[in-house]
Amino acid sequence: MFLLWWMACVGRRPEVLDGPTVVRVAAAPLSGELSVTTDLPTTLAVRLKGDGVDLELFFPEYTSTHLVELHALRADTDLDVHIDVETRAGRRRTEKTEFHTGSLPDDLPRFFVVTADPDRAFRGWILLSVTGESSSGRWLVAVDPRDGEIGWLYDGPTSLEVMGLTERGTMLGMSSQSVVELDWLGRERGHWAGNGARDADGAIRFDASAMSHDVREQDGQMAVLASRSLVVPAYPVSYETPDVLDGPTRIEDVEVVVFAAEDGAVTGRWPLSERLDTTRIGFDSLDEEPLGFDWVHANAVLPYQGGWLVGSRHQDALVSLDAAGDVRWILSNPYGWADPAPALLLDGPDPAGWPFHAHGPSIDREGNIVVLDNGNDGHTPYTEDPGVPQESRVLAWTVNEEQGTAETAWAWSPPDPLFSDGMGNAAALANGDVIANFPVLFQEGGADRGERAVRVFQFTPGEPDPALDLRITSDARIDPGGVGAYRAIPVPTFWPAEVSVERR
Repeated sequence: MFLLWWMACVGRRPEVLDGPTVVRVAAAPLSGELSVTTDLPTTLAVRLKGDGVDLELFFPEYTSTHLVELHALRADTDLDVHIDVETRAGRRRTEKTEFHTGSLPDDLPRFFVVTADPDRAFRGWILLSVTGESSSGRWLVAVDPRDGEIGWLYDGPTSLEVMGLTERGTMLGMSSQSVVELDWLGRERGHWAGNGARDADGAIRFDASAMSHDVREQDGQMAVLASRSLVVPAYPVSYETPDVLDGPTRIEDVEVVVFAAEDGAVTGRWPLSERLDTTRIGFDSLDEEPLGFDWVHANAVLPYQGGWLVGSRHQDALVSLDAAGDVRWILSNPYGWADPAPALLLDGPDPAGWPFHAHGPSIDREGNIVVLDNGNDGHTPYTEDPGVPQESRVLAWTVNEEQGTAETAWAWSPPDPLFSDGMGNAAALANGDVIANFPVLFQEGGADRGERAVRVFQFTPGEPDPALDLRITSDARIDPGGVGAYRAIPVPTFWPAEVSVERR
């Protein structure tokens, strides 16, 4: 009797006991959560079809209760949702339902693809935190590079500036004085509150204040950049005479604070004032901020060779720290550095390869360091003005730590010269291409566009023509100041690696 029962179970088709049902998610109104229950363990295949959407997903886990996420859809779209559930014996049942996606905000900026090479354009999505410059608008969106359409939108309670993706595929960013991890349905997966955080009940607390610009994760550790006020005995008084010092002077120092994600325990606290010369300045180091002169303006911290790579806008430098927080090397122009920094400076690159006010480093597949070189001023207070227009570009260096050298691997500039006064990033892709964000473009304004605009490019090093040129602008009637986007983050997929995805 047992054998007959076993053969009947193996050979019969699965029954759908509940569903399929798709529920719209409030925090991610273009997404849905699909549920279906079967009487036997099954895999799940989903096909979604509608205006501009033709998407197939396969979830290989055998289970009787399927609860899966649907993303990469389009706004205000009626979708036919077909599901196939299949048993281990290969018996299948097909069902279908319908789903209507939510709307985009009326004041969302404009996304326009200037160029998109269908054979080269990134096959994922580009995540952007877009901010209105003269309004209170902030939008977290994922853009389809093929046509500039929005494939995902966050409309939840957290005002989040996303800095990157975790190894789990979730988003990691900063909200006020907290570090927040969100999934693609807009749910908090982690919350770590610094000293100035409000409304952080239930968050893991850690000891850091005045955080900004970046947060990254490595081996269960989080690294943030925390500002503090520091009085130094001497500081330059002008850009014209940077060697003339006065003091005492209050400056804004930055600490790299590393803490355990599990419990918030601080495992490293490394003030840059104890690692770099506080009498050296770059342009904008004499800007007065609430905590003092903006001496170093650290703007990036990135896992690098077991330690951290720190970017300093106002020192025009990248600083490599080991796991203990000690300086391994400094990549910067050699002017104005006092002992012991010269011994830590990498030889090279050639003068044309020095960065000025760079942002958003990443590491490419060759191990090169890639940045958006904003190119502010094109020189330091310690050297002559070259008298050429300010232009932004993407730079990459090959660093040989053993030999203490940095060689320019390549440089890339947009087909038409652009100058992004601040912010931005360069994100290396697995295929060797780079997605570069030029986010402070006043020359992109127009009669019907806001004053400031964003351009995002995908390019192949060594090839002048981009595979993607995406322009983001505002309607001047809604936001005359225009838009900004701190970083452009490539999203290869919204789903775990085991989920296969096919888009048509």
